[in-house]
Amino acid sequence: MRITKEIREELLKKPQCPECGSHFVVKDGKQWGKQTFLCTICGRRFTPSASHIFRPRHIKEQAIRMFVNGMSIN
Repeated sequence: MRITKEIREELLKKPQCPECGSHFVVKDGKQWGKQTFLCTICGRRFTPSASHIFRPRHIKEQAIRMFVNGMSIN
């Protein structure tokens, strides 16, 4: 259980790109006093927030498509 906690804490230090889901991100300055990051895979610049740390854009889009088609998200 301790290993899982340590891995989770490490992942939270480096946020996940909301565009491609990659953890290959680097700090890219600050905007309005908040740390911004640059994804080295897709090039997206972003400011992490609790709402998208573990929800890449393609997963959100897939969930919306499933909902529109009457499919369960479970």
